This record gives sequence, structure tokens and C-alpha cells, in this order.
Amino acid sequence: MIDELSKIMIGIIRTGAILRFTVCMINMQKADDEMEGIKKRIVNLIVFYIIAESIFQIKDILFYYFN
Repeated sequence: MIDELSKIMIGIIRTGAILRFTVCMINMQKADDEMEGIKKRIVNLIVFYIIAESIFQIKDILFYYFN
């Protein structure tokens, strides 16, 4: 049950990150004056993605260790 929910959450996070990155890249092509803000959003997105993936990897390690 928990594994299924984790896989669904990882799928949602990956899809959302890809879509957000795509939107930021499209906005970057359109607006030259907002370049710094968009770059900051992309950096924040990458940090969020790394943290989210790390949380699920740690969960998997803990479940493997304690089961």
C-alpha cells in the first residue's frame, strides 16, 4: 500500500517538475527582462526535485533495513 502511494507521488513530482521546467524555459524565451527571476525559479525547482527524490530514497532504505 505504501509502496503504491510512493510510486504515485514520485510520478506526480516528476511530471510536475518536468512541466514546471518547460513553462520556465518557454517564459525565458519570451521575457528578457525577467531572466533573473526565472533562473531563480529553475534553481529552486532543481533543489526541490533533489530533496523530493532523496526523501523517497531514504524511505526505501529505511523500509528495506527495518523489514
